[in-house]
Amino acid sequence: MSSPPLPIELRKREHEAVNLFSLGHTTKSAARIMRLAPKTVEVLITNARERNDCSTIPQLVGQYVVSEICGLLTVID
Repeated sequence: MSSPPLPIELRKREHEAVNLFSLGHTTKSAARIMRLAPKTVEVLITNARERNDCSTIPQLVGQYVVSEICGLLTVID
């Protein structure tokens, strides 16, 4: 039996970056789309991972997708 999906909390820019990753974009292409430096995108993803207790980017993206489908995604300012 699997555990229920966990809610996820992201800031606006983190949400944008994680969404782009969920669509298959790389750090470099997400940075280009967001008009940020790749390092800034890396920081956004790292902060999102740490806030949501995810040890890897695939874990964060997976949790993001499930949370969005289940209505458990919270985007904060």
